[in-house]
Amino acid sequence: MGGGVLRCTAKMLTLLGARPRDPVTIEPSDEDWYANLLWLDGRKCLLLAHAGTLFSVFVPNIRGRSDANRPILRAVHSRGARG
Repeated sequence: MGGGVLRCTAKMLTLLGARPRDPVTIEPSDEDWYANLLWLDGRKCLLLAHAGTLFSVFVPNIRGRSDANRPILRAVHSRGARG
């Protein structure tokens, strides 16, 4: 499994209960994942994208931290196992 980084927006970090640290310079990699929280039709949704393959995961109706954690872990694990 590679050494990819999960890159999150501030909204995503808040939902996950993580605190943004001081910015750390890590060069982007094709193994990185990007996570974004967005609103569609008044519903909170999660959008994940793998940098190297553009493999994307869209999860509607995110209600809280546990709803967001599961798809992130599944997506990262499934891409890592194939990559």
